[in-house]
Amino acid sequence: MSYKLIRTLSHMRLIKTKPSLPFISFCNECFSNGHKMASSKRVSNYSTDRSSDLPPEDRDKTFKGSVISWKSVTAAAVFGIVGVLSLRELRKLKDAKLAESRGVVIGKADLGGDWTLMDHTGTKRKNTDFLGQWLILYFGFTFCPDVCPEQMEKLVEAVDRIDDDKTLPNVVPIFITLDPERDSPLLLAQYLSEFSEKVIGMTGTKEQIAQAAKAYRIYYSAGPKDEDNDYIVDHSIIMYLINPDGEFCEYFGQDKKASEIYQGSRKHMLAWKK
Repeated sequence: MSYKLIRTLSHMRLIKTKPSLPFISFCNECFSNGHKMASSKRVSNYSTDRSSDLPPEDRDKTFKGSVISWKSVTAAAVFGIVGVLSLRELRKLKDAKLAESRGVVIGKADLGGDWTLMDHTGTKRKNTDFLGQWLILYFGFTFCPDVCPEQMEKLVEAVDRIDDDKTLPNVVPIFITLDPERDSPLLLAQYLSEFSEKVIGMTGTKEQIAQAAKAYRIYYSAGPKDEDNDYIVDHSIIMYLINPDGEFCEYFGQDKKASEIYQGSRKHMLAWKK
């Protein structure tokens, strides 16, 4: 074999078995970059999922991708429920106090007042004339077709039950007209005699009736007259229980039965005696 051929083969063997420095440098750079990428990936995985670092018995107790445990979530839920219930109770107490304060305002200040009227016998009467007695006031008018007669029947029935109850004092029922233009003392006397002799009818001038109605916040409005000059008075349908000091105690709406009026009045009367 010639010398040139031997040198050529030797040179090729060196290239195959001993790479040059540039090649080695390139490979080292690739290895270094690959190591950095792998390290970066490991860091990223560590920041998003640490469940693998926990003991085997705690790995199932965590959310995937989070270090928040079921215990912490349960505790937060319990505290949240307790907080909501506490706020509801506080609101109930606040509403109860507000309702109580409103009741005091309505009972002591907003309802009731002085009035001067004429009864169905033609005698001038004032609210102060009835101090020391229990009263039930009802505002209506004698030409009322159906509502007022129904309310008067309930009023008389409730008053009779109160008077028959030996544990209670008697009560005075008073009918105050909202139609003074037509309801004279004589007409009131005739109208009330159909229900009970216990009821006292009251009338007066328009101004006197307006003052009494305003004191108890009674709404009323006369409707248009027909060809016979007949008309209907639209008005509030309420009864008021007044104590012996002349103070408002309770009101009874149209839907109240005679038994409910009796029971409501009885409750206040018994409390008053104590």
